Amino acid sequence: MVLERLLNRVHFFRFRELCRKKAGGCICFQLRVISEIGLGLTGFGIFFSFLGIIFFFDKGLLAMGNILFFSGVTLTIGLKSSMQFFMKRSNFKVYFVG
Repeated sequence: MVLERLLNRVHFFRFRELCRKKAGGCICFQLRVISEIGLGLTGFGIFFSFLGIIFFFDKGLLAMGNILFFSGVTLTIGLKSSMQFFMKRSNFKVYFVG
């Protein structure tokens, strides 16, 4: 109970209710503020990666895009889920060229 009160006071762990009007009524869902920050970082990561490709594979922009994308995905879906997503066993392929 005490931990729940403490987490409710911290702004990043609060839920914000978002509503969308639809023909039949209102669809409401909750989104944590930290997830909103993660979505923003993910968007900026995609944008910087796109700019890096447009500017003939600029290393700085591609590196910034990767960092922002990975940190945004981690904040959006959580650390454990993002580690499972990026570290799938089927993605590890080794090619020997000899």
